[in-house]
Amino acid sequence: MTELGRRTTTYGWRHADVRHALRRAADTPPHQRVDVSPVTELVVVQDTACHALGDEARRLWRLLSLSPVPLDRPSIAALARRRPDRVAALIDELADGAFVTGASGDRYEVRPLLAPYARMHLRETVPVRRRVDAQARLTRHLARRAERQVTGLATAGSLEADQRLPTDDPYDWFTLHQDLLLAVVKVPAGAVETLPRRVRGWWFRLAVASCGWLAHAERRDEWEDLCRTVLANPTAQQRPEIAGWAHNQLGVVLRRRHDPHGAMAELSLAVTAQGRRDTAQARMNLGLALLDLGRLDEAVAHLELSRRHRAGSDRAGQALSDLGLGAARLARGDREAAHDLLVRAANTFRSLGDSRGYAAALANLVLVHAAMGEHLDAAQARRAALREYESVGDEEGQRVADDRLAGTRPAEPTSG
Repeated sequence: MTELGRRTTTYGWRHADVRHALRRAADTPPHQRVDVSPVTELVVVQDTACHALGDEARRLWRLLSLSPVPLDRPSIAALARRRPDRVAALIDELADGAFVTGASGDRYEVRPLLAPYARMHLRETVPVRRRVDAQARLTRHLARRAERQVTGLATAGSLEADQRLPTDDPYDWFTLHQDLLLAVVKVPAGAVETLPRRVRGWWFRLAVASCGWLAHAERRDEWEDLCRTVLANPTAQQRPEIAGWAHNQLGVVLRRRHDPHGAMAELSLAVTAQGRRDTAQARMNLGLALLDLGRLDEAVAHLELSRRHRAGSDRAGQALSDLGLGAARLARGDREAAHDLLVRAANTFRSLGDSRGYAAALANLVLVHAAMGEHLDAAQARRAALREYESVGDEEGQRVADDRLAGTRPAEPTSG
């Protein structure tokens, strides 16, 4: 307090301003605090370096402090609600003044040493409503881009590497922006309770798209962590369909880790969620977990319900249910029914351009043909399945399918 009194006298601060700054520091939520003394807020208005910038450049610098990682130009344009050409000029101004630094992929961020100071400027000079608006714009922009990119994951492998443009390849896009996506979804401790309502919807959509990428890339630890982050959000308690989605995702993670009992527990919680489509997906996954446990009749019952609950327009979902039900019918010895379901699933996956789904359906058809003694058809389906896995660069899927289908190869003829 002695030091505070000395500085108050030295700089001529008013006692009311000092009291206001200290109260703001005490009342600030944990995720909005900066690691500087609260009294330094009183010198923000005297920052000549910052005020040397133009008004728009200064505004952009403050808004950039909302992101903990670098942003590319389209994201910056969305954050600031400015045209791309205007953003380019403002970035040049900030870079010339050493207020921002560049990163790979034509991305920019506030200089690390200036980041706490920029956040302090933001809090002192930008009203809460405008900060929330900027956060909502960035989250909406990222969610929409991530949703577009995640739909391309199934078909990205159909192009040769030298035919792809960086902006067209979802693998490259997610790899470049993964830190930003996860940072926005995994909001800092204390921020979830104050997450504005108009941000939450886009935040959840971004979480769903990010999970799609993590699942595709088999990054199971981060996938599970993100799902538990969603479950920890109070919105999950207010909206059962969100909690159901998170439990369903966790069930899939546990099943891929060969823990069918843990998967069944999560998926049982998921099927209680409201929403026809989400329930259909959860029932399908629960059926597959029961199939892993050898509970065939229960598995078939859930998979049949999943198939009936699919929306007529959800062709991809219908194909997934057909695939799962076909595998269950095969395990129960219903070969003809399994064959019809798997052929239908394969045709749908192929028409949708989903190479992985097509390969999975073909792999199961190999087992059907082998069980029916149709070894020539089994060999053709096997070669086609392995070719599809190779086309999408799925080495693990190719290896698993090759090992699983090894016993279906016809015996080589012996000489003489």
